[in-house]
This record gives sequence, structure tokens and C-alpha cells, in this order.
Amino acid sequence: MPFPEGPDALLWSRWPDLLLPASAKDPEQSCPADLTLQFVGFSELIAPPASCDICECEQSEGTCTDLPTDIQLRAGSCNDPNAAALPFGGPSGWDGSCTSVNGIAVGATCPEGSATLCAQSVAVGPLPGPTSEACAVTTQTVPAFWKDTGWKQRWIACRGNVDELRCGDGKACAPDRPLPFLQCVWRTGKHMQCPTNYQDGPHVLYPELAVNDGRECTKCECGPPVGSACLATIRFYDDASCMSEFPGDTLASYGDQCSNIYPAGRAIGAKAITDLHYVGGACLASGGEPIGEATLDDAQAVTFCCYPPFDS
Repeated sequence: MPFPEGPDALLWSRWPDLLLPASAKDPEQSCPADLTLQFVGFSELIAPPASCDICECEQSEGTCTDLPTDIQLRAGSCNDPNAAALPFGGPSGWDGSCTSVNGIAVGATCPEGSATLCAQSVAVGPLPGPTSEACAVTTQTVPAFWKDTGWKQRWIACRGNVDELRCGDGKACAPDRPLPFLQCVWRTGKHMQCPTNYQDGPHVLYPELAVNDGRECTKCECGPPVGSACLATIRFYDDASCMSEFPGDTLASYGDQCSNIYPAGRAIGAKAITDLHYVGGACLASGGEPIGEATLDDAQAVTFCCYPPFDS
């Protein structure tokens, strides 16, 4: 076998090794008994994108604490936009408990002495919206996160005794094996130019763990809640101590609420706002997308360039 020739000839191994390609699925492939294993290398990295957990969002959680600031008693039905209105809110700092503030007697008229009954409807502005609301992130671990790495090709380099004296100048006698063994010189690192007389290649091989794995998944996050609200109930009473209730209505942060009073002109001695609570919404999940890639660590590479196979 000839010594390497060309501009970088001295940087390559002086005599060849026998290089044998084999399937990466055959880890038992080894050198013949009279040869010594010099190197096990791999090529054609298999590194698909990472498989990520599926990002999901739990129903939102939040807080409702405030009551409507605008409550009016109207001298007309809810369908009458021009009806006169009287303040009907609670006391300063009202917490929604029973109050007789702004109560009205049975048959009261607006204006006083007219034929128009005051207590025909109650209009309430929207509840203040939720505060401190968010959705908790959760994940569905089907499939669970994984990063799979493999190789298509496994190679072994074998060496036997080499005699530089028997074959003439510029050559060495080396052990021979039939195809698929190849007579190859080698050099550490990744090189794309072979010696001029070893042009089968380059075959750039790597140790099995020579992989810089930058594959990961984007962080799971939840967007703002949609469809959440604050709800409560406004209650009306004939008496001032909230003992005799008649039908009220539901209040929401979605918008205004107007409740007709039946029969019109009845006494509203007291009122209360109860059951203030938060109704959760849905959040749009994002993240859980594979990013990054696995790359080869060229610092651990070994390049083999091979002599063209003999005809016989």
C-alpha cells in the first residue's frame, strides 16, 4: 500500500488501517482474530426533533370583590329609556349586606303628587370585572418529552502488522482482507480533502456520543382568560329588615342589568347583593414546540480516506 501523497500527506497516518462499514444495528461486528481494533466510529446521525409534552391550560382562577357603583330606581319599565331615575345604591362602603338606605314606600310617585309610580324597575350597572386572574399551566404527557439519537452506520478500523521494508520505497506491506474491508489512512478532525492517492472518501466518523444536543421544547404558557366574569344576585325586600323577599335578578360584569318590579309601585324597603363569585374562563395554551437541533461535535471527528478497492 502506498504512503499518502499530496500537500497534507504528512498529516495523515503513514500506513492504512482496514476499515469495515457495518450497520449500526450490528454492534457485535468486530475485527478478525489476527487484527487489532483501533477505532469504532459512526456516521449519518439520526436525531429527529424533540417530542414535546402537549401544553394545556386549566380553567382560570380569579377574584371578585367590588359591587356596582350605579344602582337606580326607575319610574318606568326597563324598555323606557326616558324614565325618571332616583339613586338606589347602598351606603358608602357598602359590602352588599342588607340595607334600607334609599328604600321607597308603597305607591310612591315620581315626581311626588304625579300619577307616575317610582318603583317600576331597578337598573344596575355592571359588576366590576375580575382581578388577579390567570390560568395554571398543565401538560399532557402523551407523548412525554424525549430526544432520540441514533446512527445509520457503524464502522470499525482494524490494524495488523505492517512491514515498511518488503514492498519498496513509498510503500508498506499491510494485511489484506476482501471487500467490504477498505484500506484507509486517517486523520483526526473533520477534513473534506483526501490525499491524492486515497480518493475513496472522505469518510468522517464520530464516537457514538460526539453529539451536541440542543433540542428542547418551548415553554408552556397560558394566554389571558376569555369568558371569565363576576356574578352576583341582587335581592329586594318589602320590609326594611330583609325578611320579606320578592324576586330579584342576577348581576354580571358582562354589562348592565335592569329588573322590572311587579307589581309596579310596590314598597322596596331594603335590598342586598349576595353570592358575589368568580366564574372561570378559558386560556389559550401556547408552547410545547420543538426547537433546536442535534449537531455533530467535529472536534471529536476522525476522517478516513480509502484506497480504491482492488479488482480482485
